[in-house]
Amino acid sequence: MSQRIDRSMRVPPRPLIGIVIWAAYAIYAVVSVLPSGIDFDELSGTPSNVIKGIVIPLGLGAAALLAGVSFLGWWRPVFHEQRRSPRWTLLIAAFLGLGVVVALVRTDWGGTEGSLILWLAVSTLFIAVAEETLCRGILVTALRGGLGEVGVWFWSSLLFGLLHAANIVLGHDVGPTLAEVGTSFLYGSVMYGVRRSTGTLLEPIVIHWLWDFAGHVGDKGDGGALMFIQGALPMLALVVFAVAAIKGSIFRSEGAEESTTA
Repeated sequence: MSQRIDRSMRVPPRPLIGIVIWAAYAIYAVVSVLPSGIDFDELSGTPSNVIKGIVIPLGLGAAALLAGVSFLGWWRPVFHEQRRSPRWTLLIAAFLGLGVVVALVRTDWGGTEGSLILWLAVSTLFIAVAEETLCRGILVTALRGGLGEVGVWFWSSLLFGLLHAANIVLGHDVGPTLAEVGTSFLYGSVMYGVRRSTGTLLEPIVIHWLWDFAGHVGDKGDGGALMFIQGALPMLALVVFAVAAIKGSIFRSEGAEESTTA
């Protein structure tokens, strides 16, 4: 899929620009959290930990990324697709959205104090804005300045996965972190599909936010059908994305037959 360069862009998109911004944010995300002295597993434990370890550093990081988008003049390409992928690919967003609804239904609202829930909502919003603006916004825009759409999907999703490798520096175990890198690549692929199918970055931000929010608050541990459905819906979204990728549909605009070579 081609990307038109318009006059509002102060800097023409190039892959190297996106990679440099990604690397700078990855370093900042680690360096900014370390001074808090909070163990990785305790970051979401108390309102104070959430504020010091997530809200302040990642809120500033999100603001810096948005400022960078403004400086580059990339607002439209970062937050909007010129043309969406075929309508049937909206099933990706639909399955993920339903998964979020089920996750929120299963969330243990009564088992967590109100102030912690509030700050978890704020912190996960900042995380979603930062990571989606970086990986599904800035990286996608920059990579389109030098790669075909298949390459844009692959490298933006891979870099999203690698962004989570920084958790090792914050004290997270290596094994689970490497597994998270792999699952984050798949998650990033599906979220790329959400952007392409809906035509904006807003939907990926909202889905990312609410999914993380529910996960941080924790579920009721009720198991049963709802737990199965919550796990199955993202898998269905991944299946739809895989079909759309194999067919080339997710890399094409609706009604267009453009090249999908990397």
